[in-house]
Amino acid sequence: MSTTQDAPARRLLAFGNFIFDTNARTLIKAGVVQKVDPKPLALLEAFLAAPQTLLTRKDLLERIWGTQCVAESALSVVVAKLRRTLGRAPDNGDYIENTYGKGYRLRVLVDQLGRAQSSAPQART
Repeated sequence: MSTTQDAPARRLLAFGNFIFDTNARTLIKAGVVQKVDPKPLALLEAFLAAPQTLLTRKDLLERIWGTQCVAESALSVVVAKLRRTLGRAPDNGDYIENTYGKGYRLRVLVDQLGRAQSSAPQART
């Protein structure tokens, strides 16, 4: 009997022009890992966990900052950073939709792909 456990299978989520590796927490575009700061990455993970679902500002603040007290404007800054990272969706719209006064949603479909291949993508410099 082996004492080491197998690493969990890497889940790959595809949306628009991107693939997100949930285990490695990496965003990949055209085979190249994109640099994403921690807060926008946490926001992306929240959107990918509930695609096309409106997430309230309060819920997103709690998911990203936990119990830390921050101004709501901090969320707007993080959304803007993530929008810059993602660019335009294939239909030329935004990936992230704002419902004024309520929250945000990832408006594109998310598909789960098979296991990740063993070769790692190159990091973008």
